[in-house]
Amino acid sequence: MRIKLEKTISIVITNWNGEKIICNCLESVRKAVSVYKFAVEIIVVDDMSLDKSQDIIKLKYPEVKLLVNEKNLGYGCAATRGIRESKYNIAILLNNDVEVEENFIS
Repeated sequence: MRIKLEKTISIVITNWNGEKIICNCLESVRKAVSVYKFAVEIIVVDDMSLDKSQDIIKLKYPEVKLLVNEKNLGYGCAATRGIRESKYNIAILLNNDVEVEENFIS
C-alpha cells in the first residue's frame, strides 16, 4: 500500500540562545525550500533565549513564524508546541545547529 503524501510541509526548528548558529540553519533551510515545489512553512520555537537570536530571526527572516515561549520548557515541549501550531500534516523537526542540504526534503 502506498501512502499519498500531501504536498505541504512544516519545518519546526527549536532554538535556545542560537544567536551564533541560527542564521546558518535558516539560510540552509531557505535555500532548500526555494527549490521545493510544495507549500512549506518554517516555524522557529524560541525557548526563552537570553541572547539576540529572536531579534535576528525577526529582522532577517520575515517569512519565519516565530513562537516565543515565556519560559524555557526544554526541547520536547518546544518541538511539540511547534508541531501543534503548524498548519500542515507533515512536520520536519530540526535543531538550530543543523544545516540542511538542498534536497533534504525529498
